[in-house]
Amino acid sequence: MTRRQIIVIDGKKIRGLLLIIMEAALNRGVAILNGEYKECNHNPVMSEPYTIEDAQGLIDDFLSALAETIPSVVETVLDIIRSRINDIDVSQQTVEDYSK
Repeated sequence: MTRRQIIVIDGKKIRGLLLIIMEAALNRGVAILNGEYKECNHNPVMSEPYTIEDAQGLIDDFLSALAETIPSVVETVLDIIRSRINDIDVSQQTVEDYSK
């Protein structure tokens, strides 16, 4: 992913996916509570220690990117809000036009 991209996730579009994830999480929790959860032998984590060469640089880059993108994120959120408000205004106008 390119740095400083803004990704807007529409919850309505992925509602089904979110429900499936929630169901899977709940089923896993119930299985654990019922003692049906079995430990496995595989290790998805690297067996070698993971080291970060320049942890401070990584944090500095992250925070700099965050600070630089906040105005864009705010503008994107405001654009979405304005769009929704305009949609509501148009819907109200249409209702008013039909009621005349």
